[in-house]
Amino acid sequence: MGKKLLLLFLILASFLPLSGEKKRGLWTDPDSIDPLKIGVSSFLSVDLGEYFDKAYKAMGKKEYYQAAQLYLFILHHRPDDGEALYNLACAYAGLGEPKLAVPFLERAFETGRFSLEQIRRDSDLQPLAGERSFDEALKRMEEEEAGRGKWFYFAAPRVARCRIHIPKGFDARKSYPLLVGLHGYGGNADEFGGIWKFLQGRELIYVALEAPYPFPPSGRVRGSHYSWSFPDQNPDLGKLADPLIADTVEAVVRQISQRYSLKGVYLFGFSQGAVYAYYCLSQTPELYQGVIAFGGHLPLKGATSPFREEELARAKGVKVFIAHGRQDPVADFQEAVLARDDLKRLGFDVTFSEFPGGHSIPPSVLSKALLWMEGL
Repeated sequence: MGKKLLLLFLILASFLPLSGEKKRGLWTDPDSIDPLKIGVSSFLSVDLGEYFDKAYKAMGKKEYYQAAQLYLFILHHRPDDGEALYNLACAYAGLGEPKLAVPFLERAFETGRFSLEQIRRDSDLQPLAGERSFDEALKRMEEEEAGRGKWFYFAAPRVARCRIHIPKGFDARKSYPLLVGLHGYGGNADEFGGIWKFLQGRELIYVALEAPYPFPPSGRVRGSHYSWSFPDQNPDLGKLADPLIADTVEAVVRQISQRYSLKGVYLFGFSQGAVYAYYCLSQTPELYQGVIAFGGHLPLKGATSPFREEELARAKGVKVFIAHGRQDPVADFQEAVLARDDLKRLGFDVTFSEFPGGHSIPPSVLSKALLWMEGL
């Protein structure tokens, strides 16, 4: 009980009004902040991802007190972080503290990341079952969820964006290859646009697209991060959303071709982006001369697979370059081997390049892929 009481005291103390020197330096009252103080920006350099990892491990070991400390620290820096709010509620549930768990759980629910169904079935929250404060909170959340209405999903056009790089010494009278980059899961156009530093000096136009589905805001990673796949496990919604990705890639190709004279279009995908590069190829094979796939796979089978073999086979005249690290911890190396074999079975000309390392794009291997592309 000693640790529980101490934790409760620390939480309550953080909300008590302080005055004079005791108040100075706290961030709970704007009047107490000295904006000219040395080190006032130090909170910007805090790596919250490190604390998320520690908290995750603590929860796995059922060290709920330590996990609660870590999540409170994270929320001090980012009070709207839904993941931290929810996991802190789970930590308090593990500590047998429903009155502390409920406010954080309700705030997590308000972020829109967690459904009432998910909360009810979560085993980490089961210690709260039957507690009056928890049951009352569930009723409030049920009323709020009913008031929000049901989600209705529909396909619609949108304005998309990309990063574009034009070669140094660009000559409007010449034609240039277009390389269309699709970043990995959790990436963005800024990061993948940075690939240009390895492409400078080459006679090509490089476009880094940004996936349409943003990650929920989180202190686990900095900046904005996106996914190509629809963020819902319903396979019917995936079937509705995936063709829109192919339409988006086609749109950027056609619009850039109206502005610049192009000499071939090539898809360049990393990780999840490689999967969608294959998918775009299967939908509009007439647009592309080649595909470069790093660290990806080709999920031809399974109920949720977006691929149909007969569609992909139509593109067999397009050449493919596959590169994969033998020690890749994210996308198993054998998945790349399987993709190579499946594509060859469907009649594709495939170049396969394996390298020592993990889930990455080594500059030397990228250079090899570009030489392959230039030789097509």
